[in-house]
Amino acid sequence: MKKEDFVSLMNALEKPTLKLASLIPDDRLYTSPIPNTMSLSGLLAHLADSMEYLGRNLVSGEWPMHSEDRDKPVSASKSELMEKIRQAHQVVRDSYELLSQADFETKLAETPWGAKGTIEMLSIGVLYGHQIHHKMQLFMALKVLGIPVDTGTLYMGLDPGVMKT
Repeated sequence: MKKEDFVSLMNALEKPTLKLASLIPDDRLYTSPIPNTMSLSGLLAHLADSMEYLGRNLVSGEWPMHSEDRDKPVSASKSELMEKIRQAHQVVRDSYELLSQADFETKLAETPWGAKGTIEMLSIGVLYGHQIHHKMQLFMALKVLGIPVDTGTLYMGLDPGVMKT
């Protein structure tokens, strides 16, 4: 895979993730509609923080410890959390811009939790896979809240009901 194609895959997640985030009712932002899961504000913060952490560190090979604050309740506003997601996408773009195609395909990396492989493999399996998982978690939380999200919202960032499936 070309490095630019991976960055395009990540870029394609930005619009739908931000659209889903925008649909969270303000009075539900600090709660979770699904038992034993992060609050919706926590989920948005995790999407941003983990994307920035993984995007930067898969490329750099440096894995600083996560902040001890990561499990504390998130009090940021929805607009602040959406901006964090935008900034995290930019960190991924900037980090991968510095990486050569050869290093993307062949340089070996290892995460602190033991995932090993080329930067290319870990970028797809860990970074992209993680973002897809939590974007779907957000989608399902909105469904539970009765927000009429659909595949157009999930994959293209369209308003609910625009795409007739």
